[in-house]
Amino acid sequence: MALIIEDIEDRDIGDRDVEDRDVDAVVRLAVEANQALGVAGQGDLVWGHVSVRDPRGRGFWMKAAGLGFDEVVASRMLLLGLDGEILEGTGTRHIEFPIHGEIFRMRSDVECVVHTHSAAANALSSLGVPLRALSHEGALFAHPDVPRFLRTGGLVKTKDLGVALATTLGDARACLMPRHGLVAVGESVAAGVMAAVLLDRACQVQLAAMAAGEPISWSDEAEAASKRDEIWNPPLLEAGWQYLRRKALAAAPAIETSPGELEWSPGELEWIEENSSRIRTSLPNGYCVRPVDEICPRQDDCLDCAYFFTGRRFLPVHRQQARTTELLIARAEAENLAALANAYREQGDRLKALIRSLEEPFCT
Repeated sequence: MALIIEDIEDRDIGDRDVEDRDVDAVVRLAVEANQALGVAGQGDLVWGHVSVRDPRGRGFWMKAAGLGFDEVVASRMLLLGLDGEILEGTGTRHIEFPIHGEIFRMRSDVECVVHTHSAAANALSSLGVPLRALSHEGALFAHPDVPRFLRTGGLVKTKDLGVALATTLGDARACLMPRHGLVAVGESVAAGVMAAVLLDRACQVQLAAMAAGEPISWSDEAEAASKRDEIWNPPLLEAGWQYLRRKALAAAPAIETSPGELEWSPGELEWIEENSSRIRTSLPNGYCVRPVDEICPRQDDCLDCAYFFTGRRFLPVHRQQARTTELLIARAEAENLAALANAYREQGDRLKALIRSLEEPFCT
């Protein structure tokens, strides 16, 4: 195991229970959902949000306020109860948390809720016309027409407005919010993100058609139903989500730091001073103290090596490596290379455990 010098109580990261690992996976999905919406063009500076239901039934995970979709990382995620109380994480919650809490409360089938300020959704809903199935995307929301939330065009910041929005949504997969944007939901993160992206695209298509003249051709109810089965079934929604996920991973921020994270902890400095004569090689992500007369059989696989030392100063490198590993997992999965994907996943799990340990605050 890599040498990680800490000024906190020793703990065995490998003993974290299954529930905690499930939570880690959900937080990662929530981060990826934010970043996917960003690369899909759903961002509005720092406004708009997506949430994922907590697997332990405590509420939902949602980014802290003040961040754009493309800026979201795991350390900026908050766990909110259904009534908006912050249960985990630091930062300010979005004022429109009732959108998410009340939809999750009313819809037990929903795992993901998305709210964006789609310009196309706002433009189309201002016209007071039905959303037609002019394209494949439109077939997902027509017959019956996508519902409209007309109670207010302002912020949904109270429980009463959250309940009203959830009631308007009903059992639909999305709802237009005139003068405000859209809300979309899904039984998975893939379905929720894709619903938001596809509704935005359906609105864009109809606006383009109306700008050129009066549309005269669209799918009837039977054709729209057929398209929903053939084109927008769960595996194909998943394929679209994986594409956005790969794009988001490729565009992920290079580093994530906070004040003090690039400092050596006192324990790390003490270790370096005591072992300076043993340091054989300075690596991008740490130091190697393998004796000079020993041949290294591991090449670049250092994380589990007893001769490898790392510390807080290398957090940006470890985080970038974790993001690269996620990209490699996505590519291996897309090419149906299960064994390779599993190998990358194991490496990613080791990196996440290492990063968690290094992120702990040190005592001064």
